Amino acid sequence: MESREPREAAEQKLHVSCRGSRCAVTYTSLLSLEDAGTQDFLGVAGQRAFQKLSKLSLSHNSLTDEGVVPLATNLTTLSELYLGGNQLLTTSWISNLTSLRAVDLSQNFLHGYNGISNLHQLEYLHLGVNMLHGTINSCLGKLYQLKTDLIDMDGLGGNMTSPMQVLDLSENKILMSIPTNFGSIFQFLEYCDMSSNRLYGRIPSLADAKSLEVLDLSSNNLSKEILPTLTGNYSILKSLLLSNNDLIGPMPPFRWILDALVHLSLENNQFSGRLSPLLSNSSNLKTLNLRNNHLSGIIPEGLLSFQQLGVILVGGNDFHGPIPLDLCFNNYLHFVDLSNNQFSGEIPNCFYNDF
Repeated sequence: MESREPREAAEQKLHVSCRGSRCAVTYTSLLSLEDAGTQDFLGVAGQRAFQKLSKLSLSHNSLTDEGVVPLATNLTTLSELYLGGNQLLTTSWISNLTSLRAVDLSQNFLHGYNGISNLHQLEYLHLGVNMLHGTINSCLGKLYQLKTDLIDMDGLGGNMTSPMQVLDLSENKILMSIPTNFGSIFQFLEYCDMSSNRLYGRIPSLADAKSLEVLDLSSNNLSKEILPTLTGNYSILKSLLLSNNDLIGPMPPFRWILDALVHLSLENNQFSGRLSPLLSNSSNLKTLNLRNNHLSGIIPEGLLSFQQLGVILVGGNDFHGPIPLDLCFNNYLHFVDLSNNQFSGEIPNCFYNDF
């Protein structure tokens, strides 16, 4: 996931004039110094000109923990902080910035995140591409209920609710099972990316997370069957990305209708049985990736006839019967993989004329 940037284009401009190590600044509420080599510049943050700063972006510099200490001391009014792509090791310095609603600490060298536990107003958190490991405990535990003790996610009660909307913990070394009450805790979550970690066990029901649009749990060690209650009956889920796990049983969706679904990726799992007939309700589907599973049977007519479907990847399964003629009536189709199956009969003429 890309770093979120400050949106307000009409913010006051910052005027900075420096001579040697002395800088003069004019009051502003928005400051962006990306790719600027600002390690020494942060000393200016103690000046009164920055005491009402609300949004600060210092991404892709060479900042260290020591270099950002002035932030916690003087910039307590910050609501958005973007420090992705630096050299940070810890987050203990951030605990005093309790007004923060958006934090991006991706692409650093973080080994822990205890300081984030005090940020009770946090709605956006990006910790992707770090060196995090272990379970998610004190950080997220304190975000959804104000407590002074450290709480492990696995021991949480069902009456806790977090206002968080975006959660990105991708590409770390988080080793844990996803708590069974994850969906009830993060009811307002819209984007969840926990890909490329060491998550294991079953994916719990997320039916209570009714705002969820993107769920990426790919490249973990998740196993067992997908629960029929993974999403609610009226889910607005647009992207379901579960590739590179050890999931078994019938492929989703089943029972629930995902008519908003745009991207479905189940590649490199152990799914078996036939294609889900409920795929026919996903008329907005653009990408279907089912490669390298144990799916079988004949692909029914009309199941892959969505007019927006541009990518169909079903190679490495046990499908048989004729190649679906539906593929000939899709003007958006540009990538098809039917390899390593048991298809028979003739190749449709449209493959020669249209692809």
